[in-house]
Amino acid sequence: MNTKSKQKEAINIGQLFMTQGVNRQVADSSLFSRFVLGCVGRHRYQDWGDSSAHDKEMNDYSLQHGGRIISSYNLPKGLQIRDSYQRQQTRVWIITEANRAYTTVLFPSEY
Repeated sequence: MNTKSKQKEAINIGQLFMTQGVNRQVADSSLFSRFVLGCVGRHRYQDWGDSSAHDKEMNDYSLQHGGRIISSYNLPKGLQIRDSYQRQQTRVWIITEANRAYTTVLFPSEY
């Protein structure tokens, strides 16, 4: 009996972009940078992170029918990130457009 779970296939995420706020934090914090890169990898391999059950179902549907894919990842405890307006950030979103041409990493406040 094979106890390994089948790894999901990588999805095409197109070009990767970051909003100004995320890009600034990536440049300033190696810990945050590693977190973001890990989240992009998770998103690419269909791990929708801390999204709701409904949003995860919608992402799975979007894979089959060509819709937009949105993942949410909570920042690890102890990682304090503030945006340019000094608002505490608690998560990042990763959005791959329906045409799979590009993917954007952003803070929810930047949507």
